[in-house]
Amino acid sequence: MSSTDLPLLPRPSTPPKTPSDLITGDWLVGTVTRGGTGPCYGLITDDGVEHALHSTDGTELTRHTRIRVKVAPLRIRIHCGPGAHWQMLRAELIR
Repeated sequence: MSSTDLPLLPRPSTPPKTPSDLITGDWLVGTVTRGGTGPCYGLITDDGVEHALHSTDGTELTRHTRIRVKVAPLRIRIHCGPGAHWQMLRAELIR
């Protein structure tokens, strides 16, 4: 056995002021359930999860089309319908 002391871990600092697991951007794939030119849209992903998307870009989405959407956490307080709320950064039609 060694006579060397084990190193001590530093004491944790104060908790972070912002969430450390904040999603900065992710892709969703699914079918448009609420379309139009925005600012609110609906999407059901392939695993059956409903999402409410918000974008002021005026993107036109057609109901029942399959899309791939890049999303980020919604930073404003707005209700865009049922489901998890996201800011829509980009939408791509899947053919």
